[in-house]
Amino acid sequence: MKTSLIPLIAFFFLCFSCDKIDEVIIPTIEETTAHGFLKIIDFSSSITEDSEIEDFDVEDGYIYFIYSKSIYRINLNSESNIAEHLIEDTLDWPATLKVIGNILYYQGDGSYSLSTDIKQMDLNNISGGVQSTNSILGSSRSEFCKNADKLLYVSSPNGLSPINNLYELNQSSSDQLIATEEYVHLENMRVVDNYLYFSSVKEIRKLDLNNPTEKSSIVYTIPDIADSFFSDNDILGFDIKDNIIYLTQISNNKLLSINLEKPNEDPIILKTNSNHGVTGYSKMIISNGKLYVKKLSDKQLEVFEI
Repeated sequence: MKTSLIPLIAFFFLCFSCDKIDEVIIPTIEETTAHGFLKIIDFSSSITEDSEIEDFDVEDGYIYFIYSKSIYRINLNSESNIAEHLIEDTLDWPATLKVIGNILYYQGDGSYSLSTDIKQMDLNNISGGVQSTNSILGSSRSEFCKNADKLLYVSSPNGLSPINNLYELNQSSSDQLIATEEYVHLENMRVVDNYLYFSSVKEIRKLDLNNPTEKSSIVYTIPDIADSFFSDNDILGFDIKDNIIYLTQISNNKLLSINLEKPNEDPIILKTNSNHGVTGYSKMIISNGKLYVKKLSDKQLEVFEI
């Protein structure tokens, strides 16, 4: 493939420009291809309220997401992008969700809700609303993860503790403690080949679930840049497939990919969201060979084939 001079010119222009609004966290190479971009899922026609997607999941041909105090889903096999309203919870504002089979699990944000227990909805009986509630161990961190047909959640002994415990939800007995991490934030958790990958501030880390007593190790760290604000580098969204990291950051309107087999090479920009200055993308999920990325404050998600 022929190499274009345009990315190099753009790079040198950024280096010598006094305007740092679009300065990226680390040098990047912007390709001229579409990087497998498929489509935009725009649900603005069916949701009029202005808010932001808090969390989302993909399961069995649907994308499920939290928007304001409600949970919706969209049929990915339909071109209409109509968001179907599933449930509204004004007492325990939904903050995180996962769908396993026909069960939707969600949990409120401890800062606003009356409870941080895990609630369940049978998707074969949506009109029945919440069918059961599971009490968690400890104080919720409002973070879920799927490990095959098991639901994992994060909690701590109390709201100020630096300890984060990873539990497996058990419907018939006490929840099983899987691992414990200190002074590490378990966010954007993914299980791949029996490793738990997650982001923590500026790091991508992994934990061997075959040996969970060993602490997690760093897979990749986003380098700091001079004169940046405290959290400007922090990772917002992360997922991994075939040794390729996909991530988004605070104060960066780029969707980036990093090849772990070539860690010294610059990240590639898959796409830029110019609608909102330097904060364009956030959480993401890889499912069935597709990457779903939410735009930070738009009523849209972008889909890529990877």
